[in-house]
Amino acid sequence: MGRIQLDGVTFAFEQGEPLLRDVSMAFEPGWTGVVGPNGGGKSTLLRVLAGQLAPTAGFRSGPAPEDVVLCPQRVDEPTAEVLALGGSLERRAMRWQGLLGLHPEQLERWETLSPGERRRWQLGAALASEPEVLLLDEPTNHVDAAAREQILGALRRFRGVGVLVSHDRALLDALVQQTVWLEDGALRVYRGGYEVARAQRERSEEHTSELQSRS
Repeated sequence: MGRIQLDGVTFAFEQGEPLLRDVSMAFEPGWTGVVGPNGGGKSTLLRVLAGQLAPTAGFRSGPAPEDVVLCPQRVDEPTAEVLALGGSLERRAMRWQGLLGLHPEQLERWETLSPGERRRWQLGAALASEPEVLLLDEPTNHVDAAAREQILGALRRFRGVGVLVSHDRALLDALVQQTVWLEDGALRVYRGGYEVARAQRERSEEHTSELQSRS
C-alpha cells in the first residue's frame, strides 16, 4: 500500500488565517488519529490529504484522489457506492455487510435509519472499495455501543493508510498507532493512542515551562 506525503504544506481559505502552517509529514500504512480543538482544521486536513483541496503552499504527494476515500461526518443520502454494496452478491460485499450488521432491505427505508446505521453503510461501502487511503471524520458520532464495536472491528481489518479524526478517545486508544495533535496550524506527532499521546504532550509542556522559568 502507498503513503501520503505533505511537504511544507500551508492551507488557508480565501482571506482567512492558515489552518495548516508549513506542515511536513508522511502518513504510512496503519491508523493515525488526528485530534485538536474544534474549528482547528482537522476536517480541512482530511480534505487536503484526499486531494480535494489544493495547498496554498507546499505539496501533497501520494495516491491519486480516485484511490482515496474520504468519509465525511454527514450521511444524508445513500451514495452510489452504498447502493452498489447493498445490491452486490459478491463475497467481498457480503463479508462487509456481515461484519457491520448491514441488511440490504434497510436501503429501502433510508430516511428512517439512525445516524449509526447510515454511518455503517457509509463505512461498509468505503471498505468494500479497498482504497489505498481511508480518511474518516468522526465515524462513531451518534452510534450506540454495539454499532461502535462493529465499526472498530471492521476498521481493524483495513490494511492501507488510515487517518481518523475523532473525539472518541476509547476508539483512538483501541485503533491508532500514532496520534497527531493539530493546533495553531502545526502538527505534533506522538506514538500510541490518545491517552499515551496526551501524557507525552503534558510532559513536554511541563518541560518547556520549567525551561522558561529558569531563563
